[in-house]
Amino acid sequence: MLVGFLKKIYQTYFLEKINDITAKQHDILAMQYLTPLSINYLPWSESAIRPSGLVAILNEISFKSYSTVVELGGGISTFYISRLLKKQGGRLLVFEHDEQWANILIKNLSEQNLLEVVSVVIAPLSKIELDNYVGDWYDLEIVKKKLEGTCVDLVLVDGPPAYTQKIAKSRYPAAIILREYLSLDYTIVLDDINREGEQYIVKMWEKFLGIKFEIRLVNGGIAIGRSRSGLTV
Repeated sequence: MLVGFLKKIYQTYFLEKINDITAKQHDILAMQYLTPLSINYLPWSESAIRPSGLVAILNEISFKSYSTVVELGGGISTFYISRLLKKQGGRLLVFEHDEQWANILIKNLSEQNLLEVVSVVIAPLSKIELDNYVGDWYDLEIVKKKLEGTCVDLVLVDGPPAYTQKIAKSRYPAAIILREYLSLDYTIVLDDINREGEQYIVKMWEKFLGIKFEIRLVNGGIAIGRSRSGLTV
């Protein structure tokens, strides 16, 4: 039994190492794909969406000619998505709870002449109660007022923060709140799918939305759910 246990640990360790190497290879290749949209230097922090995940999102927008994108939690993805939408036509709406960070985004977007296609909305976190969730999420009044009359093609859920056990499920409300604004042919993307909280959220979303999510642990670190089948991107 001890030998079998040690063998399992050994296999798990090397499988994780192989996956890590493969993930890095996907990200290196993705950086090459992102080159045409990389006009200025942008700091890529450890908390930012992985390059391979970002490429998958940009492909989705491009292949399906999506024109209205909502991003929960702004960051480096905001710049790449807005650059693509500026080229092909469309607009990006970003909800950000951190006012200081939101102002930094606005300043940099302005300097790159991107505010004509992207709006950064400051929406502080406030208490929300749903059937399967009680906790903080973006101010509902602000979100609903801004989305009124909007038909959303793609939602990127990379916020609110969910890096501790206490707030692990903080991104759950996104699909429930935004469903009424989704177009018939929509895509919803959840970042950080390697975490238990996000994996739980995806299972709940699948039941709520009646769709299946593609889990990309290695290639992108994201989960992609589509209302209609499409290209594998």
